[in-house]
Amino acid sequence: MNNKKIGDCILYVNRAIKKEEREKILKENEKSDVLLKNKKNLKKTIIVKGIEMKIQEKIISSEFSVFGRIINCKILKRDDGVSFGLCFLTFKNRSDILTIMFMRKKYLFLRKLNFNLILK
Repeated sequence: MNNKKIGDCILYVNRAIKKEEREKILKENEKSDVLLKNKKNLKKTIIVKGIEMKIQEKIISSEFSVFGRIINCKILKRDDGVSFGLCFLTFKNRSDILTIMFMRKKYLFLRKLNFNLILK
């Protein structure tokens, strides 16, 4: 029934959402609005959390290169070579970061990734 046209109206159908979940979504939208208003404060680096412990930088770079040109990819690793599960991606343009931030879900090797911006 979603996007079904009845007369001059188009129906938009969504699942029922609990109050707590709806408030969480509204808070996320408020955060994104604040980020868009403060574009000048955005750097070109993003933190990716939840990556696999033994993943290589070239794999992450190739996965995220569809969003824009990656200048640098750095995985934080322990002395034994196993990562902490996060990396820093630096893009050429700030707009590439915004497209990633508005993605709801991104999975890499069946692991859900979380994204955070680095502010000045």
